[in-house]
Amino acid sequence: MRSPTVVLALATLAACGKSTTESTGSALPAIAGTYNVMFVPTDSNALTPVADTLAYLGGQITIGSVASDGSFTGSYYLAYITGPLTGTEGRNGAITFTAFGSAGVPPLEAEPYLEQALPTCTWASATGGTMHGIVVPDSAGLTLTASGHVTVQCPSPADTGQAISNTVVMYAVTLPNQP
Repeated sequence: MRSPTVVLALATLAACGKSTTESTGSALPAIAGTYNVMFVPTDSNALTPVADTLAYLGGQITIGSVASDGSFTGSYYLAYITGPLTGTEGRNGAITFTAFGSAGVPPLEAEPYLEQALPTCTWASATGGTMHGIVVPDSAGLTLTASGHVTVQCPSPADTGQAISNTVVMYAVTLPNQP
């Protein structure tokens, strides 16, 4: 028969060994799901610095299951266009989209709706910016808010023949629940 001291020592060692292999941080919040959102794309440039709203568009953002490293894939639906999205989730529901539009390019850099809305711009040389968001719990469930930007060369509205840089911002916010 083993002494109580030996059993206690073995239990303590086993507990210590277990704690070194398990994560002690908090789990990422569950954000997977489909969000009905309102997209508000705007553009501005040095000649017209006040943002011009291109449209208010209803749509959806779907975020798939989040992997243990925080990465996720999903899709969006905007003006009859469906596209892929990828991203990562950080603590407190903060998200960074690594692609929104065509896969393999920065967010919004090759997003088909924006290309249709601004067809005279040179989208092949567009430079994508960052696209961040957050998913937070509220009384209706979860609310997603996200925004990002892309810079693209467009013809000058003054007809000078010079291309100007337009900054296009895409903002999405969850629609309120309708009874």
